[in-house]
Amino acid sequence: MTLTDKLSLVECPSCYSHMDIRQLSSHVCLFNQPYRFSQISHYNSIPDCKLIKQQDQDFDFKQQHPQPQVQELSLCPLLLLPEILEQKRAEFQRLAANKKNRCSRCHRFNAAIHMAEKYYHTRCFSCFYCRQPFYKNNNAKTIPRVFKGQIYCNEHYQVAARGLTCATCKNSIESFVRPTIALGHYFHPEHIRCHHCHKPVDPLMTGIKERKGNIYCQTDYNQLFLPKCQSCHKPIEKEAVVSSDGKLKGKWHKYCFKCQLCQSSFVNNQFYIYNQQPYCKLDYHKLNNTLCHSCSLPVEGECAVTSEGWRFHPSCFTCHACKTNIHHVYYVYNNHVYCQDHIPLNNIPNFS
Repeated sequence: MTLTDKLSLVECPSCYSHMDIRQLSSHVCLFNQPYRFSQISHYNSIPDCKLIKQQDQDFDFKQQHPQPQVQELSLCPLLLLPEILEQKRAEFQRLAANKKNRCSRCHRFNAAIHMAEKYYHTRCFSCFYCRQPFYKNNNAKTIPRVFKGQIYCNEHYQVAARGLTCATCKNSIESFVRPTIALGHYFHPEHIRCHHCHKPVDPLMTGIKERKGNIYCQTDYNQLFLPKCQSCHKPIEKEAVVSSDGKLKGKWHKYCFKCQLCQSSFVNNQFYIYNQQPYCKLDYHKLNNTLCHSCSLPVEGECAVTSEGWRFHPSCFTCHACKTNIHHVYYVYNNHVYCQDHIPLNNIPNFS
């Protein structure tokens, strides 16, 4: 065996077998087979005979060919492989241990409270029936009590111990089933449904409303029986705005009651009505075409109206040239009003 052959031999750090360095990339260690990695780069060695033939060939230096890049294979990652595997194994065990603490309420991990062979987050630690949290109150009524694997507040512990009967089917409700509490009765979750959409209702998830002996979910109750806002057409659940004199019909959300053109709030709760919509003073006069043609301010009270439909404050109806008030005869030229003395005579049309 030559010196070159000895230098090309390497040793596997796990099984201690010797092999040529060119066989290292395809070597599979039996000790590490369950944790095999395929991250070792592969390369093909180039025999010397091919290199000699390439040197004998005539090359066209105008057309440059890329040179083959041979990367050196480092043994450092392979030597550190047992340590890496040990770190991965420890991390996997840590994650597996955390996954055991799954919260019985939200079904997420890392729950810290353990009771009745179940885990709970602090915010999820509550009564199985009413979901009253235990961490907010420390009185005797909220002390958690266990019955058939579930935790209850003191009130519903006594109810669960007596046994529950569904108000719809009159059958007993099993201890592992969380009943729906509505209108002073207990129901199987599938036995109490909305009268309109026929879907199961729940006080916490969908809300429960009663009207004329029928049960509705909160969404359908709002759509069917609550007044609609005249602006967004959505149900009004809390505060509603109405016109004190009754001239503006309907009801409005408090945040929707504003000028429908510029979206500004009303000063001193005063607004103007145009086509049954509220507007501020300026936008109302814009829509009503009652802005002064001279100062562009609203015209209220006495006004001068021209044949063109322009409106003026009495004090604004003046000659564009001399600024004197016009009382009788006026002339219009280039959208301006002139008196008889200052109208440009050469621009008066000749009708003869």
